Amino acid sequence: MEYPENWEDCYGRWKSGVISAKEAMMLTGLKKDSFYRLAKKYREDKLEYGDYSFMFPAAATGEDIYFHRDCVVERKASLEELSGNLTGERKRFEKEFLKAGNDGCKVYLMVEAPGGYSDT
Repeated sequence: MEYPENWEDCYGRWKSGVISAKEAMMLTGLKKDSFYRLAKKYREDKLEYGDYSFMFPAAATGEDIYFHRDCVVERKASLEELSGNLTGERKRFEKEFLKAGNDGCKVYLMVEAPGGYSDT
């Protein structure tokens, strides 16, 4: 079974509590058993730094190719969260960026828009 085109978005929103599993099933067009089978199979790994990265699966390339040491995204929900990281949590924040830099990894900082993102 293939993942729906909007799987990553819906899965991420479901796992972070933004939407319910039922809403994610509706948005992906999957029945309950298919949704949970894909969710169980879907791979999530803890990154050493950054919040997101990407990989090309073996089905597309012959072997899994990971980019978690080459390129990551550090996501902040707001400017307030970023300012908190730069003041109260500065040492941890700097340590994470320095570790990425020492590994030769590019870190892209993404701060969400106040009202969230939309396709409009």
